Amino acid sequence: MQNNNGTGFNNTSNGMNNNEPNTNYQYNQNYIPPQQQIPTPYPQPNPNLKPCKYCRQYIDKTAKICPYCRKKQGSSTLAIIAAVIIVVFIIPAMFGARGSSNSKSNTSTSSSSSSSSSSYIAEEKSPVKSTVTMTNYYLTSNYSGDTILIVEYSYTNNNDKAQSFMWEFNDKCYQNGVECSDIILGVDDIDTGKQSADVLPGVTSKFKVGYKVEKGSEVNVIVTRYLHDDDVVIDEKINIKP
Repeated sequence: MQNNNGTGFNNTSNGMNNNEPNTNYQYNQNYIPPQQQIPTPYPQPNPNLKPCKYCRQYIDKTAKICPYCRKKQGSSTLAIIAAVIIVVFIIPAMFGARGSSNSKSNTSTSSSSSSSSSSYIAEEKSPVKSTVTMTNYYLTSNYSGDTILIVEYSYTNNNDKAQSFMWEFNDKCYQNGVECSDIILGVDDIDTGKQSADVLPGVTSKFKVGYKVEKGSEVNVIVTRYLHDDDVVIDEKINIKP
């Protein structure tokens, strides 16, 4: 039998005064504690509000975090169902359609690839590159008395069409780490137009280029392929005696 004090225990007086605390308790197995009820929200004041899932305070319908208990409200049931449908059905269907289209295209192109195999192999072969060599060099001077280094080049066009040295190569001369000027005036030995002149396939052209230098230090002549400075063709060091 449940006692009126709501604790599930029966007090026994054992002759003690009612004013004194009673420490003798008997456990009542039939006692059932009252169930803890989830608090119900207050009457909804605004149709744009919703109750929080945890503290039951009314918050904005679009709020993802409750401003009172700071707990996330989570995704809606419809959003979860839509995500499951996309992952399970739509994405596999898209990949299946793509795979079938690829298999059809591979089947249709198999015959054409076999017929053009010879031309494909020809395209894969790397073309023969044009060549340039430094055949000679010597010192001279211009009308102003500046020291000019004359370098003789031999350029062979190995392309299938007419090409020029300047279109395929880039020549520079350095002294003490500084590039020397190749704009030379007043020297008859320089072939001004042959650097930029077109040369037919299989033909070799020889020409001279001048660089303004100073006596007494080493110069470095470097020729690279045009737009490819790491592809060095000529790297020659020349000692300019005083």
